[in-house]
Amino acid sequence: MKEKIIDILTNGSDNQIKSLVNTVFNGDSELFMSFLEKNGLLSDENIYPYLIEEMPMTYLSNKFKTNPDKTTKYIVDNYFNDVTLENGRYIFRLNHREDLSILFKRDGSRDMSSRELAELILKEDWWEPFYDSLQDVYDEVIENLTPENLNLLANKINDELLDSKIEPETSLLEDIAEDQGHPEYVELSVDLLLNTIFEDKESTKYILNHEANDTDSELYSLYHNAYNTAYVDEKWENLTSELKSLLGIENIGEYRSKKVKNYKGEEVNISDYFIDVTNFLPDIIKSTFDDEYMNDDYRNQFEYHGNFESFVEEMIHENVIEGGSLSMPYYDYPDHDRVERYMNEMFRDYL
Repeated sequence: MKEKIIDILTNGSDNQIKSLVNTVFNGDSELFMSFLEKNGLLSDENIYPYLIEEMPMTYLSNKFKTNPDKTTKYIVDNYFNDVTLENGRYIFRLNHREDLSILFKRDGSRDMSSRELAELILKEDWWEPFYDSLQDVYDEVIENLTPENLNLLANKINDELLDSKIEPETSLLEDIAEDQGHPEYVELSVDLLLNTIFEDKESTKYILNHEANDTDSELYSLYHNAYNTAYVDEKWENLTSELKSLLGIENIGEYRSKKVKNYKGEEVNISDYFIDVTNFLPDIIKSTFDDEYMNDDYRNQFEYHGNFESFVEEMIHENVIEGGSLSMPYYDYPDHDRVERYMNEMFRDYL
């Protein structure tokens, strides 16, 4: 009987094999696979077309258990045209860096999902998450400037208001005007700004808001950019940490350019984004085989999705694997110390 079964399997048609599976093995794909494995028939070329068509996930799952490296390569070569083997590493090709956002969850418990946030952070264009970040120019800018930058600010204001007569609209400015011998106005100097006026919030804000309008505007721009950059940089660090952990890599890929001819026959440069998924591939394939729903033979999951990008997106969406997550509290803001540091580092670029 055994010899007859083997003869049908190794020499028979797909219909004969199908009939055999249904009658001898009661349609039990796992029982059938066990028989093939015990008899060294799992790689028989005659049986392969039937197996890959009728029970693709059971077949590939058993092959993966036997030889994960070889099966991973088979799946990549046959189903993932956006993954190539380069120097022993599997490299995933995407159109743009922001397409890496497919590796993040579509968590729906807040205004913006991890995936949406990841896409914004990964884009090459500058993203400004906050539009009204500065509440008080004195508390948030002046008091946090380094002595060097305070000196630069005093010189900037003094240059802008050179030969101007400042109305004494605060108690401090009134006292200064009296001391200078002309109660109706104040004559500014760098020393006066640094050692007296900058010590008084009301007077400093009056001069900026009502007199040194250009400098005031530049301070707002400085803080706005420092605040947004600090926030985006924090999220970038969180994002890259998530990607490195998920993919088991040390860097998050790169753009590569190549020359191609367009429809006019002209050479043009095109760029794609490439990232190493060597460590990630076997894990996601194994997770697919371990998932009861995904491992059903009703369809070949790898073939159905057509490429690795679509496959990964679906596996995360269906919670077969854990996608990346970006922390985003309801009241979200950047670290104050980082904002202060960036503001002082950027100071010369704005004033």
